[in-house]
Order: sequence, then structure tokens, then C-alpha cells
Amino acid sequence: MYETRCRCSSAAVSGRAEEALSARNRMNNIHPFINGNGRTARAASYFVLCVKAGGWLGGDPILPALIKRERPRYVAALKAADASFATGGEPNLGPLHTLLVDLLAEQMKSAGIDPNAAPQPQQGSSPRTP
Repeated sequence: MYETRCRCSSAAVSGRAEEALSARNRMNNIHPFINGNGRTARAASYFVLCVKAGGWLGGDPILPALIKRERPRYVAALKAADASFATGGEPNLGPLHTLLVDLLAEQMKSAGIDPNAAPQPQQGSSPRTP
């Protein structure tokens, strides 16, 4: 069971957001399931973000639920990425990145973490607890 909570700044999370978005995009490109690819990709992206942050991010609701709440903004960001990719270039992940950082800041605030504060090291934290 994962129990570790990460207390990190939004700058630290923002720096990892690109890797999380890359994981989401790769999962969506593979499209491994008949149903549930988007939910799986969002969950995988959040897991990558948590691993890179050193543990589960505190707060409630968590990022996947916040994305669901902000579905129109999320879909618009996905369409912007798709449109830029369709022209032969790299996908423009700027709107997705901005959304992710905004929602992560909201999640952190709900956990009582200042998203603009310096990262707080966790004593005895590890990705797994017995």
C-alpha cells in the first residue's frame, strides 16, 4: 500500500508535469483497450507524476477528479494539442501543462500545502510502506 505523501512546491510539480503529459500521450497513442483509455491514461499520468514527486500527492480531490470536473477545459486543451500535431509538428502541450499545473496547485492547497513554497523533505518517506 502506498502511504507516502509528497510536500512539494508547484514549481517542482510543474517541472515533472511534462513527463506526466508524455506518459498520458503515449498511453493514448497505444490505445490498448476497447473502453477506458482516457481514464487509464489520466491515472497513469498521475501515477508518473507521483513517482517523480517521491510519493502520493496529498489533497482532496486529487488530479484525476479535478480533470473530470474541468472536462471542457481539458477537452479544449486536448483539441489544441491534436490540432498542432495534425499540421505535422510536435503537439502543443502548453494548454494541457497549464491546466495540470493549475489543478495540482488546487490539490496542494486542499492539502494545506503552499504551492509556491520550497519543497519540504519527508522524514523516513519511501514509495512503499509494509
